[in-house]
Amino acid sequence: MQEEYKGDIGLYLSGQQVKIPSVGIFITQPTIKDIVLTIGESDFMTAAYLLSDIAQFASTIRQGKTELNNIPDFQIVIEVLRQKSGQFTNIIDNFFSLCLPQFSMECSAHSLDFSTEDGTVVGMLNAFNYPDFALAIKELFLPRQKEEAINYRINEADEVSKRLLEKVKKNRELLAKQRSAKDGDNLSMFGLYISILSVGMGVDVNMFYKYTPFQLYDTFNRFLAKAARDKYESMLLVPFADTSALKDNEPPSWFENLYKPVEEEYNSLQKVNEIGSSAK
Repeated sequence: MQEEYKGDIGLYLSGQQVKIPSVGIFITQPTIKDIVLTIGESDFMTAAYLLSDIAQFASTIRQGKTELNNIPDFQIVIEVLRQKSGQFTNIIDNFFSLCLPQFSMECSAHSLDFSTEDGTVVGMLNAFNYPDFALAIKELFLPRQKEEAINYRINEADEVSKRLLEKVKKNRELLAKQRSAKDGDNLSMFGLYISILSVGMGVDVNMFYKYTPFQLYDTFNRFLAKAARDKYESMLLVPFADTSALKDNEPPSWFENLYKPVEEEYNSLQKVNEIGSSAK
């Protein structure tokens, strides 16, 4: 199922600033080039993940510190940012400088206060409006979740279907291991996306460094949808091929909305069940 986005997709794609009304601030969307030349991809993604999931952030800080167990998540974040030399302070400060360049941030007793150049406090981030801020960070800067394993439904009483399903699962596991080994420790997600798009679309690699993260993710997902559809349509044209099973797993049009939930259950072994149950 595709994840639903609650923000203004047109605004996100425009690359313009995104206002968070409940907080009183707006987020500036940096380009990929801005990110890699300032704080770096690794620190940028670390900050985005931490800020988009405050419970996980607080849980990381609580590890081995039982005295923090009864302190609310948001209060822990405030205390972490108050420590100027803390482990995460520099990463998040640099993230704020890049994505909230018009504002200065100060930690008060129960909030993060944002002020303009003249010292006027114009925005306040607290435990009540934080979910709005976290959602915007997640939608703007984090890629979609990895593709979930396909849920094949088969006739468990049919041995042919069971053997085929087992083979499919083993092939998926092997592919996952190969990808993991290939990624190694020197993986740049931005670099990987840009390299694929540059070759696949025949576009100068430098063009994609002018994209914002959201624009890059959108283009990449659209490219994947188009590639899947093109592959499907080319297979339909193979002479004398039995395409009946193929049509049962027709990918959606690449023109479709990428941002609405698509409730779709994959059942590509349905035909195998029918054939297997009658095969001797």
